[in-house]
Amino acid sequence: VKSQSSPISVLNRLVPPSLATIPRNLLNSLGSGVLSFPPPRPVGTTPPIVQFRRREVLNETLGYIVEWEVNRNTRTVVFNISVETTAVGYLVFGLGRREQVAGADVVVGGVGSDGQSFLVVKSLADIMGFLWKDMYGEDNSTIVRDTRQNWQLLRAESTSGGLRLSVSRLFDTCDEQDLEMNNDLTYILWGYGNSSESESINNSIESVQFSPLGITRAYLLDPIVNTTRSDSQLQTWRVSRTFQLPPRHTSYWCTIHRGNRFASKQHVVGYSGYFGNEISEKHVHHQIVYRCTPPPVRDASTYFEQFIGHPGEECYVEDVHAIPTNLCLEIVGMWGVGQRGFEFPETVGFPIGEAPNEYFMLETHYDNPDERSDLVVENGFEFMYTPNLRQTEGSLVFIGTSPLGLYMVPPQSQNFKVVGTCNSYCTSSMIPLGGMEILGTILHSHMTTQQIRFRHFRGNTELPWISNDDNYSYSFQRFRVLSEPVRVLPGDNLATECSMSTTNKNRTTLSGFSTNDEMCVTFVLVNRDLPFLYCTSEYNTQTTMAKYGIRNMTWDRELQARVINDAVNPIHNGQTFSDFVESNIEWTPQERAQVEQEQYNGVHQVFCPNVRNYAMIGHAALGLNGLTRDLFDLDGLMNENRPTTRSVSTPLPNGNVMFPGRASIDENENNRAPNNHSM
Repeated sequence: VKSQSSPISVLNRLVPPSLATIPRNLLNSLGSGVLSFPPPRPVGTTPPIVQFRRREVLNETLGYIVEWEVNRNTRTVVFNISVETTAVGYLVFGLGRREQVAGADVVVGGVGSDGQSFLVVKSLADIMGFLWKDMYGEDNSTIVRDTRQNWQLLRAESTSGGLRLSVSRLFDTCDEQDLEMNNDLTYILWGYGNSSESESINNSIESVQFSPLGITRAYLLDPIVNTTRSDSQLQTWRVSRTFQLPPRHTSYWCTIHRGNRFASKQHVVGYSGYFGNEISEKHVHHQIVYRCTPPPVRDASTYFEQFIGHPGEECYVEDVHAIPTNLCLEIVGMWGVGQRGFEFPETVGFPIGEAPNEYFMLETHYDNPDERSDLVVENGFEFMYTPNLRQTEGSLVFIGTSPLGLYMVPPQSQNFKVVGTCNSYCTSSMIPLGGMEILGTILHSHMTTQQIRFRHFRGNTELPWISNDDNYSYSFQRFRVLSEPVRVLPGDNLATECSMSTTNKNRTTLSGFSTNDEMCVTFVLVNRDLPFLYCTSEYNTQTTMAKYGIRNMTWDRELQARVINDAVNPIHNGQTFSDFVESNIEWTPQERAQVEQEQYNGVHQVFCPNVRNYAMIGHAALGLNGLTRDLFDLDGLMNENRPTTRSVSTPLPNGNVMFPGRASIDENENNRAPNNHSM
């Protein structure tokens, strides 16, 4: 853990410079040549009508910038688009659901030779040739005039140094040629043209050729949290490691790290991923930092200091562990591929410095698809902390499918649903009597998932979704602060539901750790200190094994696969379960539907272990065995809650559960519960 003297560098990565004006001030500033904005709103003051301000630098060299403000009262968004380069005649700006022009809602605007501004609203209705970034490498496309002009031109100004355009539009225009601005991931397409072309563009009624200069992604309506800039006592510290990747596709690697020494308790109020270079970030799919807990009234250094400098080991599915991973169970930070840093909402922080010696475990999911042996990466976290303590102390837990559970997604499937549930028994155990508030989420899945919904049930009633993305991209995992906290009570049911598409696959996709496998979870930021790491469920693996005549399976770490040891038909002994599925299951429409129904609607085992109770079991064993490295091999007392190669499902279930929304797999999507938390 390296101490840093100034938080400025991490702040610059955490929060891009943001607008802080209402639209009128924004428009008035357009003529000045340089946009200037007042400081952020002080903590505790009433928010303005326009609540959320965003800014994306689309191209630094061109000075191409888009800024936008969301007005929830009028349900409109104002976009300010500018480029700082000479001879610009018009700007092209589009919103889409894919990394292509097809189906995008595009606006073209600029200033004509007569000095009058113009706006030509287009939506794609006809494609000439192939799309930009198409597999054939063609880039010609055509956008045609929308039959309804729903974009409003507020201002356009051309100067010797560039062009500025301000436009607005409703969230939902009820126009099928427009893109609804909602909670889903949006692709921003952008470009510009020379001033010599602006007249022809203005007079082009039917069509315009448009090949985007670039595409970026954003959640347009999500709020931006900026709570630390006024904190003069803000500091940063880093947890990181340098690591040579093993020559296999997937590794989950864990190492122990020493924390900073503090004179008094501090609060972590934000963090960002740290990477030594682009190669390092390219090979990290996700990473998590856990706090390590020593036995009561025992000094943490007694147990953890000996592992400082230890090269580490695979985090899961090991028969004998060299480091005490089972004593490091409290999440302090989670980063997923594509995620930026973020700041916590102003009411919550994570405590550090309460003990004289603190230790942390860094877990990283590394991707090495080419199985290279020469890759050396540096990765970790940079945390922001302050002595100015927040109102409440929060925690991060994950809810969804169990990582060790087994489910199948057949090839050539569309909208195949998978669900993991945190049932009323678990929430009654986890949540204090007064309830808790969910402040934000990270939706986490892999490459076949197209939709994720974090659902909320109370009794027999489904409440609005807490978080969702019907245009999910596994490579764009952002921490999403809710526009309003959601109160969850003991006895509620929570569930993460994923819709997966394997139309481009010829093999069955299984649940698992690799990005080629699947998982379906939501990381949840709450305003209570919960002694729980996760609340998950899984369809009973033994039920699936019995259905296909398998009596025993174990996990092979090198193959990263489940291997059959004992089958009713011995010819299958030694096969991986994946190969068995390919050679023995015919995915007829009937079999596909049956497996989906069984896994979705069937009885699941649910898991919500109190990690502090589990740690106490380990602490008892440590006290009995003395201080040797062997004391961490706790097979006698703790092996039941530590997966080994013999585990075919998650150990120690906390009972059974059936998804409370199980009938919805057959229901029309129009019957969904609306989501009011992010819109």
